[in-house]
Amino acid sequence: MFFSYVNKKSIKNPRGPVLDADGTLKTSNVDIAKTLKEFFLSVFTEENLSHIPRIEDLRNFTPDNILDTLEIYEESVAFEIEKLLPNKSPGPDGLYPVHLKMLKDELVKPLPMIFNKSLQEGIVPKDFRMANITPLYKKGNRKRPNNYRPISLTSIVGKIFEAILTNRLVAHLEERNLLNSSQHGFRRNRSCLTNLLEFLDVVVNAVRTHKD
Repeated sequence: MFFSYVNKKSIKNPRGPVLDADGTLKTSNVDIAKTLKEFFLSVFTEENLSHIPRIEDLRNFTPDNILDTLEIYEESVAFEIEKLLPNKSPGPDGLYPVHLKMLKDELVKPLPMIFNKSLQEGIVPKDFRMANITPLYKKGNRKRPNNYRPISLTSIVGKIFEAILTNRLVAHLEERNLLNSSQHGFRRNRSCLTNLLEFLDVVVNAVRTHKD
């Protein structure tokens, strides 16, 4: 119990110093932050929105399979607030999960109104689109920016919104069998492990039956 407490309270290794693109070693916190920011921007991939699949091309598409209405209720918001881990870090809005849990009874009324208005107008609140970026050291030389990964700390309220939408969308896709059976990622009771096991089964059967 003692070492468990010490490990939780121990000071994490600081970020940097790091080398910038010219090979200059940056030591101040501001220069380290700027260097990491420039690296993260250089490897950022912007989505190509011109090749979004049409809903008519999806598997098992029928007009009855369209989820054209979605309303969020107080019960869903209360359920997600109750699931929050109180020791998690807040996003840019500074709202801690522990505060949201303490104010659950007061928040279950205004939050569904905000979420439903966002869905109706097709606009994501600005606070939900902002994030604090924290560089997380992975492995290798600590002086090289490519050995750090950016972690986004977004609004906890925004995450509640996302969780409710995810649950409703996934339930809709599962109930109407709109997902291909080969899809293992982001599905309940499926994972990379089940995908590998299924692939291994196919390979073993192919070897046994002498198929290409």
